[in-house]
Amino acid sequence: MANKVFQVTTGDLFKFDPDELVLSLTDKRMDLPVLESLVLSIMCHGVLEPVILGKDADGRPYVIDGRQRVKAAREAKKRLLAEGSKIPLRIQAIYRKADELGDYIAMISANEHRQDDDPLAKAKKLERFLALGGSDDEAAIAFGVVKQTIKNWLKLLDLAPEVKAAVKSGKVGATAAGKLADLPRAEQAEKLATLTQEGHKPTVRRAVKVAKNKPTDGQKMRVRSRAAIEMAIAHNTNALTAMDGLKALWWALGKDVEGLGE
Repeated sequence: MANKVFQVTTGDLFKFDPDELVLSLTDKRMDLPVLESLVLSIMCHGVLEPVILGKDADGRPYVIDGRQRVKAAREAKKRLLAEGSKIPLRIQAIYRKADELGDYIAMISANEHRQDDDPLAKAKKLERFLALGGSDDEAAIAFGVVKQTIKNWLKLLDLAPEVKAAVKSGKVGATAAGKLADLPRAEQAEKLATLTQEGHKPTVRRAVKVAKNKPTDGQKMRVRSRAAIEMAIAHNTNALTAMDGLKALWWALGKDVEGLGE
């Protein structure tokens, strides 16, 4: 069909073989590799979101928005045929009439106005997906992520409300917050305070360490910063000399020790 005149009116919905569509050779994104997760998704579910088409000077259908979907669909088609599939793979497409500038504006709008779900919203969708009988492997394909990401999202469902709020606000990353999921919810809130006390977004590595440190005598454990320890050494040399090593270590781990300050 790529060699035939495309007879349409604006807003019409069509189905095409992905090889029939013309892709722009001047778009730099044409050089991007085909996304494997998208190929697997199309093999299972087809192309779920229609692409937007225009007509070139020869009347052939060319893609305004959806080039990566078309590329992935072509690869999916090859694999399905190699597996012996007899069901033709088709892409839904909508036609719009526009000039070159209009095409470019449409492409930008279609991409820039998309808003991804935050990790918690994805976790809720995942919960529903699994409740309907989907497997972790199927979820990974459907969401376009690796299986470990699916496991990380599930951990978010076990977080205390305070930790979920911190994730939603961006104060704590989803992966870092997930390291607290195995703790009782009351303890998660305490660990959250420890994680965020330095005023910047905590790393996953720090979250792992904080999660493994258990509260002592009802107080949350914190490790003093290197700068604080060096300052204490500079201003409390005599006190440190007279103090036994165990007390000094307790102070470095966050306990208040008489005669030693920052």
